[in-house]
Amino acid sequence: MKEPYVLEISAPYVTVERYVEMTSKNNNTVLKHIREGKIPVMPKSGNKEMTLINLALLTKNEAINMDQSTIIIAIAAPYVTTERYAEISGIKPGTIERKISAKKFPVLPKEGSRELNLINLALLTKHALEAKF
Repeated sequence: MKEPYVLEISAPYVTVERYVEMTSKNNNTVLKHIREGKIPVMPKSGNKEMTLINLALLTKNEAINMDQSTIIIAIAAPYVTTERYAEISGIKPGTIERKISAKKFPVLPKEGSRELNLINLALLTKHALEAKF
C-alpha cells in the first residue's frame, strides 16, 4: 500500500501574480494556460473581476496525475483574518471583503459587530477542491 501523499497549500485561491511568484513561471505562459483551461480558476461573475487561480484543485489534480492513491491536502490554519489571507494569497483586502459580502468566501459567524472577519479556510479549500476542472 502506498503512503499518503501530503501536500500543503498556503491558500486555496491565489492571484495570478502570486502564482507566478510561487512557481517562477512566466506571466504570459500562465495567462495562456488559463485561457487554454490548463490552470483552474475561480468562476467570475463579471469581466472586471480579478482572476484567481484555484491552487487547491490544481494541486489535487497534479497529485492524481502522479498516480497517488491517497492525497492529503493540508492548510496552515482553519481560519485566517482578511489581512492574513491577503498576505498569503496576493488578493487585496478590499477584494476579499467583497468576496465575503458576495458569499464567495465563507467566514466564521461573528458574535459582535466589532469582531474581525475570519475566513473559513478549511471550508474555502473544500469548495475549491469540489470545483469542476
